[in-house]
Amino acid sequence: FRRVLFRSNMSAGVINAHNWFQVGRTGSALLNFTGGTINKDGGGNLIIGDNATTSARVIQTGAGTTFNSPNNDYWIGNNTTGELDLTNGVLITASLVDGNGGANGGVGTFEQSGGTVTVNGQFWIGQAAGASGSVYDLSGGGSISIKSWTSIGRNGGSGTVNLTSGSITAATPNSGNFSLGGDSG
Repeated sequence: FRRVLFRSNMSAGVINAHNWFQVGRTGSALLNFTGGTINKDGGGNLIIGDNATTSARVIQTGAGTTFNSPNNDYWIGNNTTGELDLTNGVLITASLVDGNGGANGGVGTFEQSGGTVTVNGQFWIGQAAGASGSVYDLSGGGSISIKSWTSIGRNGGSGTVNLTSGSITAATPNSGNFSLGGDSG
C-alpha cells in the first residue's frame, strides 16, 4: 500500500467551480495557487482536507490570487487535517470554518500573512469535538473582516488565534457574537 500525494499548480487563469471544490477528499493533496482566480458558486462548499486519514494543504501566494466564493462556506480541516497558507492574496467566502471535528479529528491551520479575507457570515476556529488544536495566525499586516459572529472553540472543539500584525474587524456594528469556548468548547 502506497500513499499518493496529488499536487496541482495554478499560476494564472480562471477556474469557475459550480459545485463542490475540494482539495484532499479522502486523500493527501496540495494546491499551489500563485496566480489567477478561483470562483465558486452553486451548491457545495470549498474544503481543504475532507474525511481523510491524511492531510491536505492549499498555498495561496501573491497579490494576484483571488479565491471568490461569497455564497459558499470555506472549510479547513473537515474531519481530518487541513491547512491554508494565504500570503498577500484575497479570500472571499460566506462562512469560514477552521477545524471541524469528527471521528478523525478535524484540525485546521490558517496562516495569513498580509492579504485580505472577507467572511460574509460566521468564522469558527475549532468547531465540535475532535477539533482540538485548530489555529488561525494573522501577521504581515493582513486583515480579516467578519460580517457575522466569531467563535473560538465551540461545541467541544478548541482553537487558538495568534495576532502578530494586522486587523480583525466586525464589519458592521452588532453583527454577531464573539464567543470563546462556547457551548462546551
